[in-house]
Amino acid sequence: MNRQCRRHQTGHGGVNPGHDLIEHPQLRKRRMPVHSRAVEVTALAWGTERDGDAYPVAPALDAHGAALRAAFA
Repeated sequence: MNRQCRRHQTGHGGVNPGHDLIEHPQLRKRRMPVHSRAVEVTALAWGTERDGDAYPVAPALDAHGAALRAAFA
């Protein structure tokens, strides 16, 4: 594809494979409790000193469903 873009003088850029992005040393990650496990997810691009090293627990499926349905009824 890069060759075709160059041949047609079309601007293009490379795309890193997902694994390379996940392993990049600058990618910040935080833990998030999900059910009985803790998973690592990508951290927000910004942060403060007050941020902990983990996100709050993920809510259970449909935990806020009744309130959302009522708010949009």
